[in-house]
Formats: sequence, C-alpha cells, structure tokens
Amino acid sequence: MKSSKERENLLRKNEVLQRKLFMFIKASADKEYFQSLELPQNANADTYQKIMRFEVSSFPPVMFKTSDVMTSIEKDKEEIIAKQESLKQKISEKEDEWKELNKSFVELKTRIAQQSVNTDTGERYTKEEVDELLRREEDARKNLEDSQLQSIRKKRLLEELLEEKKNLVEGPLDFGEFEIMCTGTENNIEVVKQLKEEIKSYVKKASDVVNILNHMKQKVHSMQTKKVVVQQKEMALELKLTEMRNKLFQEKMKYANMNQKNEELQHKSILLRHPRLIEDYKNLITEQEEGKKELEDLKRTYKAVMKIVSEDDKRYHSS
Repeated sequence: MKSSKERENLLRKNEVLQRKLFMFIKASADKEYFQSLELPQNANADTYQKIMRFEVSSFPPVMFKTSDVMTSIEKDKEEIIAKQESLKQKISEKEDEWKELNKSFVELKTRIAQQSVNTDTGERYTKEEVDELLRREEDARKNLEDSQLQSIRKKRLLEELLEEKKNLVEGPLDFGEFEIMCTGTENNIEVVKQLKEEIKSYVKKASDVVNILNHMKQKVHSMQTKKVVVQQKEMALELKLTEMRNKLFQEKMKYANMNQKNEELQHKSILLRHPRLIEDYKNLITEQEEGKKELEDLKRTYKAVMKIVSEDDKRYHSS
C-alpha cells in the first residue's frame, strides 16, 4: 500500500514537472508566449493552473504515459541484468580456463627451472630458489593487473567527470571556455599518446636486450654443459691413465725382480762351474756371520761399559 501511494505521488509530481517543462520549452521558442496567454488581471494560482492545463492539452500524450516508460525501463534493466549475468558466467569460465592453463604453465616452468643451471654458480637451481623466482613473477603479474585495472578505472572516471561537467554547467554555457578545456584535454591526450609510443619503443628495446641476454644465457648454459661433458671425459681418461701407470709400475717391479733373480741364478751358475769359488763363497758367508756375532758381542759389551760409567758418574755427583 505504501509503495503504491508513493508511486501515485511520484506520477503526479512527474505530470506537474512535465507541464512546467512544456511551458518552459514553448516560452523559450516564443518570447511573447506568456503575453499571448491573455491572463486576466489579478489572476490567482487556480486560474493560472487552469490555463496551464488547457495549454498542455495539445502536448503529446506520450509524455504522460509514464507507466509505459517505466515498463520499458524495467524491461531494459532486466535485459541488462541478464547480459551482465551472462558476461559474468563467461568471465568465470574464462578465469577457470586461465587458472588451469596458468597452473600447468607454472608446473612446466618449475620443471624446466629445476633442470636449469645457475650461470653465476654453475650449479642447478634448488627448489627454494625456483619457488622464490615464481613468487616474484606472481607478485609482478599481480602488480601489473592492479595497475591496468587502476588505469581503466581512472580513464572511466575521467570520462564520467567530463560528461558530468558538460551536463552540470549552471547558467549560460560558456562554449569558449569549454572548447579551450577540450582542446587542452586533447593536447594532453596527444602528449600521452606520444609518451605511450616512446614507452613502447623503450619496451621493445628492453625486450630485444632481454632476448639477447636469454640467448647469451642459453649459449653459456650450452657451453657449460659441454664443459661438464669434457671434464667428465677428462676424468675418465685420467682414471684410465692412472690404471695404465699402475700396471706399468707393476710390470717394472716384476721386471726388476726377474733381473735380480737372473743375476742370482747367473752367480750360482758361475759358482757351480768353479768348486773353489763355492768354498770361498761359503767361507766368506761364514766369516760374515762370525763378524756379525762379534759385532753383536761388542755392542753388548759397549752397553754394559757405558752403563757402569753412567752409574759411577751418578755416584760421584751424589757424593
């Protein structure tokens, strides 16, 4: 009940405002319109309302069909809401697809990064380093999205403010000032476009430099990989060379032992051919053994003498 009453009040106010608007438009078109109304002297408000109702009777009836207008507005609003819901659903589906693709892409980047080699250290990236790099990339992407959204919002706000300024000019519209303002805005837009072009050129140069650096990194990585392969081959060759040296040393030792045994055999063969030499050899061995025994006896005697001397020295010093 309350809403229906409010609706009726609004409709009545709308009718009154439309009548006033009609009078204003007609008076603006014809400066002598109010003189042509032939209002009686000392006319009161009721008389003015009656004349105004008579004058607006020729006004197009469409202006007073507010119910049809409201119905059309509601219909357009429902269509807009339906389009919004459809767009939201499409956006949600695209976001889900993007999330899946981004997830698989991040996993692929993670695998590639974990198999890559750090050019500074020459070692493979650890899981913590890869996670840190991915986190930085995600932060940069979010910052870029926020900047883009803020730029779009500010651009939209600027357009709304310009439109609002056009619609909210009070009194007579000063087209000269407005044209000057629009010209300044266009100049600023041109300057912004030029700056954007310069930024694009700088971005292109930076991307070229990044591509060159990436190419250099790939070359360095390939060279490091080749270096590792060559080092592995060198280590394998060194191991083989060490084994060959060991075998050669063993063969030399065998050869020296064989030479020593050969000399002994030759010496024995010479002794076997001359019995006197054998006797001399045996006598020499016997003398050597006796000399060794005498040397051992002398050593023991020397130790005993030295022990006695040291004891005498201790007694002498103690006395």
